[in-house]
Amino acid sequence: STVTGVYEVCNNGTWTSVCADGIDFEDPDVQDQAKVACVCGLNYADGVFLPPDEYFISSASEVITDLSCSLEFTTFEESCEFNFTNDEECLNHTMDLILQCSFVPCIHGDIRLVDGSNSLEGRVEICINGTYGTVCDD
Repeated sequence: STVTGVYEVCNNGTWTSVCADGIDFEDPDVQDQAKVACVCGLNYADGVFLPPDEYFISSASEVITDLSCSLEFTTFEESCEFNFTNDEECLNHTMDLILQCSFVPCIHGDIRLVDGSNSLEGRVEICINGTYGTVCDD
């Protein structure tokens, strides 16, 4: 299954939409950033950026463009570069970037580490009935 919506980022405590003006949706690096947003930011299995769609309109007061994030994602402020824009198409939200994330159910008994500073540490989660849950130490 998938979820789709306007891609917004929290920049210094303010939700900010991302203008799709100039984004090459065929560029693998662009789509890798969508995967990072879905997997690291939202805990989904995969993701893609989609062109603007009039069905999805942001209400964010700030808009950024030229977004580029490191695939070694830590936090938005540390991992991404961008510019604020005054472009009218961006400000009226007709060019909002759309993010579609897909959820692939885990297999019963799968184990993973999440929220660690690298792939070898973090909170242990186990898959039960297609959903990951935290292992408690009680």
